[in-house]
Amino acid sequence: MTPPGWYRDPWEPSANSGQLRWWDGLGWTSAIANPASAFSNPDPRKDFENEVKYGRWARVGLIVGAASYLLLYPSSVFLASMFRESVDQLGLDRQSGLAANKARTAEVFQDLNIFSMAVNLINVGLLVAGVLFVLWFYHAATVARRLGMRARHSPAWAVGGFIVPIISFWWPYQSAMDCLPSDDVARGRVKWWWGLWIAMGVVGLATYIASFFSLTLGIGMAIVAMVIAVLAALAARDVIRAIERAHRAALAAMDLP
Repeated sequence: MTPPGWYRDPWEPSANSGQLRWWDGLGWTSAIANPASAFSNPDPRKDFENEVKYGRWARVGLIVGAASYLLLYPSSVFLASMFRESVDQLGLDRQSGLAANKARTAEVFQDLNIFSMAVNLINVGLLVAGVLFVLWFYHAATVARRLGMRARHSPAWAVGGFIVPIISFWWPYQSAMDCLPSDDVARGRVKWWWGLWIAMGVVGLATYIASFFSLTLGIGMAIVAMVIAVLAALAARDVIRAIERAHRAALAAMDLP
């Protein structure tokens, strides 16, 4: 049995065209690539080496990001609860004018500031994780485009799609899908990862809002958000490996006689 991979296209009449077609292990698919003409770099493997290098860093970043979210969600719950308490305490202070209430107000605001600084430090970890991931994403999108795979967005916009409002809901997903052959079974992993990523944002926002009204409800939703964050990190790791595997197979096909 011939393993799945890129092979010279048997349906291409010209043997010198260099066109490749994806074999899924059972038959020829509709996915084609023409690396010989798509690569402008005289050493195309250098691009893939960068993808692999940044992929390793991105996987480290996913660990940092997951750990940061595990700290961020419960911290956000208590931060929201403390903010509500500070508002209530400030009202009591102004109404009564008692020294005890004024002292308690000062304590609450001091605790609130300390907690805010802790959350800011956690956000630094998320920033580092995000930078490492988009660096890999840029290189993966670059290699996929040069391999002749479908590219609805440029590598720069593949990264920019994460930070531009509105389009951030679907552009990165499209770019990740375009990094794989159209019939690659690993495309299902991309859908799973993106669904978890969107769910993580929705549940995270709902957790913060709920914490203003009920600490118990906020903690419960934070636990759910933490589980989703870990699953999203695991799914993203699988996506990195699947894309790397597909690109490695496409490059290996270039060595066929």
